[in-house]
Amino acid sequence: MNVTYNPINIYNPQNKKAHCSFGMRISKIGRQIDKVIATKASEPDSIMELRRMLEDYFKSPQSQEKLINEGFHEKVFLIDDKYVLKYRHNSKPNVGNFTFDPGFSYLLNGLKSYFGKVLMRFGDIKILRNVSSNSQHVPAGIPRRMIGNYPKDELIAYYNNIYLPIFANLPQRSFDRIAQDFSCLNKKGFGVYRMKFDTRNPNNIVLAGSSTLRIVDEIDDVIGINPNCTAGLLDVFLRKANTIMLAPKTSENKPLRSELFRKVILAGERYELPLISNPDYDNKVWAFVCDFGKDSEDIISFITSLRENVKNKKLRLEAVNDYLSK
Repeated sequence: MNVTYNPINIYNPQNKKAHCSFGMRISKIGRQIDKVIATKASEPDSIMELRRMLEDYFKSPQSQEKLINEGFHEKVFLIDDKYVLKYRHNSKPNVGNFTFDPGFSYLLNGLKSYFGKVLMRFGDIKILRNVSSNSQHVPAGIPRRMIGNYPKDELIAYYNNIYLPIFANLPQRSFDRIAQDFSCLNKKGFGVYRMKFDTRNPNNIVLAGSSTLRIVDEIDDVIGINPNCTAGLLDVFLRKANTIMLAPKTSENKPLRSELFRKVILAGERYELPLISNPDYDNKVWAFVCDFGKDSEDIISFITSLRENVKNKKLRLEAVNDYLSK
């Protein structure tokens, strides 16, 4: 079911011309990164050459023009169609000590939509894969770069006229892939720690191309069982507009919010994600997003009962879809 919103979006993810690419553009820095990766960082001269290139990159007056995104803690700069780099807000880039493939990268095997893996570091400079080959992507919620540069009414207009129509009309499989990665990550960890996606910043999930959702932020280590849950999906797609602003709820945008809610719930149910993980926080998320004529406690109770009594996943998904569509 597609729900439309007037006026027509100024961005149309079905416009293939906006996303086509006549071959991936890889810069000299990108080719040097390829070389370091191909040799598994075993050639010191290659690493030193890449360091020199990065130092020249930041010396260039044009480097600030390559800013393409901002997270809660870091800025993201374009290298080319294949790679990006990022470093912390309010700090000067420091091309410091080299580290190759840091962290527990082996734990990330199996994730299909995750693009936040750090490939290498030079001090506080992190190099990652570019989330989209032509830098054409749309973050969930309101882009952080708009905060402070536009009045609140224009931020709300963006949420209602751009974000909601695009994301509510994505196919179900787009959300299923994200939920699949949530389920996959719940199975990973070390010792008492588990791994969790940061769902409190909507911009950590972006739409690349016409229907592909990707997760772009780094993964947190937390203590707990199954920290990636359906409430996390609701938080990122429907409760938060950005890191400092809750999503605007109006009668006009309710049809789109309801459609997005249905798809998120079905995605979580397909992969049997926990409905909540942190009760104190997650119950507030459910209560906030549920204003469609059904109380959050009733929805949670209905789904919990289905899981206990209907083992056939296809029948359970049909029942949830019917329940939410009424």
